[in-house]
Amino acid sequence: MTKPKVVVELPLNQILKGDCVEILNSLPENAIDLIFADPPYNLQLQNELYRPNMTRVDAVNDHWDKFASFGDYDKFTRQWLTACRRVLKKTGTIWVIGSYHNIFRVGAILQDLDFWILNDIVWVKTNPMPNFRGVRFTNAHETLLWAQKTKGAKYIFNHHAMKALNDDLQMRSDWTLPLCTGKERIRVKGAKAHSTQKPESLLYRVLLSSTNPGDVVLDPFFGTGTTGAVAKKLGRHFIGIERDEGYIQIAQQRIEAVQPAPEGSLGPENPRSQPKVPFGALLEAGMLAPGQRLYFGPKGEPSAIILANGHIRCGETVGSIHQIGRAITHAPCNGWENWHYVDEQTGMRRKLDELRQVIRLQAESSMVGGDSKGEKTPFAVEIAEPKAEYAGFRVEIDQSGKIEEAHDTVLAYANSQRYAIRIPARVKRDVLALLKLRGWSKKRAVTWMFAAGIFLLLQDVWERLSEAAIDLEYPGYEDTIRNMLFRFAQKKGKSIGHHNVLFRAVGRASIAHKQALHVFRRKYKEDHIVKLSEVMSLTD
Repeated sequence: MTKPKVVVELPLNQILKGDCVEILNSLPENAIDLIFADPPYNLQLQNELYRPNMTRVDAVNDHWDKFASFGDYDKFTRQWLTACRRVLKKTGTIWVIGSYHNIFRVGAILQDLDFWILNDIVWVKTNPMPNFRGVRFTNAHETLLWAQKTKGAKYIFNHHAMKALNDDLQMRSDWTLPLCTGKERIRVKGAKAHSTQKPESLLYRVLLSSTNPGDVVLDPFFGTGTTGAVAKKLGRHFIGIERDEGYIQIAQQRIEAVQPAPEGSLGPENPRSQPKVPFGALLEAGMLAPGQRLYFGPKGEPSAIILANGHIRCGETVGSIHQIGRAITHAPCNGWENWHYVDEQTGMRRKLDELRQVIRLQAESSMVGGDSKGEKTPFAVEIAEPKAEYAGFRVEIDQSGKIEEAHDTVLAYANSQRYAIRIPARVKRDVLALLKLRGWSKKRAVTWMFAAGIFLLLQDVWERLSEAAIDLEYPGYEDTIRNMLFRFAQKKGKSIGHHNVLFRAVGRASIAHKQALHVFRRKYKEDHIVKLSEVMSLTD
């Protein structure tokens, strides 16, 4: 009789105390997305170091960094790397950091264990410790080895995120970052809590480049918890292994104090994983038309005519947007990024990629919010009386910069408080384009967007309201806007009485009007900038 398989759950977001090899061997196989390891460097310091002014250097001299011989160090390294290999997913990768004292030995053992090295990264320190004896070059760098468990397996590399982090230049394998100093350096009674604490900026690059939100990151030498702190900040899970109780307590306090990044702020997914959109889809959707002119670049570069079959013609040459771009530059070319169309509303050139993103958003969302045949659609909602303790919470709401206009829109409310949000022109344009593709009239799409903005303005105080007086921006559509607000409230699990939403003229002397106008003119700073994902979250 076959014994049932025992399922061991991962101890997510926990620090496990004990020997790293023993704990790794107790975890389930093929379960970890990424391992970051900062093992002992085996520095083998023979004497104390002193600066020229005879002050002692606070160097690494911890008991955990001492090994009797290179053979003992190699044996230890092979044990923990073997245990790491066992828990790593087939698609997983491992990062190991070290100095010239140990990294070559670690690299050889990695290869002996059939890891496949993807990169070696040189961390160039902007503020390295000098060589006080003056007998060698200053050690101004450390090396990180990045390897995959299985040669040829698919692994995560967020190329576009790293390029964006590097001012739209492909990130190289030399990273110039400072040592951990100042407020970031954890100290206990004035002394360094950990002699080799790594800067968060280093782990930020490691995790951003090779994991996605929700992935599990394991650190077998957790120390004071830099890996866990950055993982929490970036929306990743962590598992830490550490045998020193003092380090564990410091790491726990440190990680508890970290505020995770807000939902939706962790950046777009890898474009390569997004649905492919052929250029012809823009013609089919009516976003571009045969005979329309495209421009290569944002200024006066070559132009091309769109053909009905989705190709373009530049002079006598016909081909795809990528082929014609390659013919112009004599180099590989992403046509979505280089070809521009003229926005009819603003007269400005915009990248074709913006239209591609609209098509992708349309595919991801049905954008329903009512009957496509009618302008006014009632919604069945739960109507609840406001709580008595909130009976006096009344606000006036005004808008500066209409939804249908090409610039930003600012919505503001005021009573004893003032609050304003800015809806960027690009967000409005993308949403309105999607609604147009759904067959909505311009007026209906504009009122939906206006209602969405009102809800996003009020969502944090929604259930406290006893009255929301909205300026008469769109006369005749008050019921439509009110019903849309109820729909959004229901979707977000909120409720509000029908009598709470009123429409009346909000005069120029009102605080709400002045607040919206000043924020629109950038005399005051907005409290929040609306993201496309926030508007999309209001769709069904």
